[in-house]
Amino acid sequence: MDTFDRKTDSLEAVVVKNQRLEMIDAPVLADRKTEQGNRHTELGQREAMLGALDDENARLIDAFNAAVAEHAAVRTMMHQARSIITEAFKGSDSEHAFLEVKTSAMSKLATHIKAFKPLADQGLSHGYAQIFNVIAMIAERAPQVANQGMVDTLLRIFDDIEENLETSLSIEREAERQRLEAFATLRGRLNGEIAKLNRRIADLGREILNLQLAVSNYQENVSGA
Repeated sequence: MDTFDRKTDSLEAVVVKNQRLEMIDAPVLADRKTEQGNRHTELGQREAMLGALDDENARLIDAFNAAVAEHAAVRTMMHQARSIITEAFKGSDSEHAFLEVKTSAMSKLATHIKAFKPLADQGLSHGYAQIFNVIAMIAERAPQVANQGMVDTLLRIFDDIEENLETSLSIEREAERQRLEAFATLRGRLNGEIAKLNRRIADLGREILNLQLAVSNYQENVSGA
């Protein structure tokens, strides 16, 4: 009888011990599973943010490249217009020589300017197209009213446009440089958070597996007692 009692007491002790262990580890397991789900949600959010950030960066790069292309288009048109004037009137110091070339040169200038097409409906090239249209109107009137002073005025206008283009492009480049720096910083921070979440999820996976094995073992011990 004593042997039977001792065996019964031993089995009860095993049951009590494993039940207490399960009471300790089961809530921890549930907590880790909840955290794992939350971390997966956070990871999805961070990855979505990173994807949206990359998409926005690509859009802004395209916008910057478009702005650079608009600057180049305006500059090219302006340089060609300047060449038309300087090539036509260089060496035309006398009024007679000026009168000989002004009609064809100004007509060519007006035709060239009016052929300029803005790269976008709204943008830098569209704004300068309005200025060029005014210059074209001046050039079209040149056969009646042109003089050397008008030619000098047109060249000064082209000088001002070129200076404005250089300033504008410099501002665009600096703004893009600063934006890319900010983008790299933010992207690096997001990647760091994603890496940290992945590490935590991996740690939780291992911890959950160990807890599941432990709880399963406690339950088996109770069942087998």
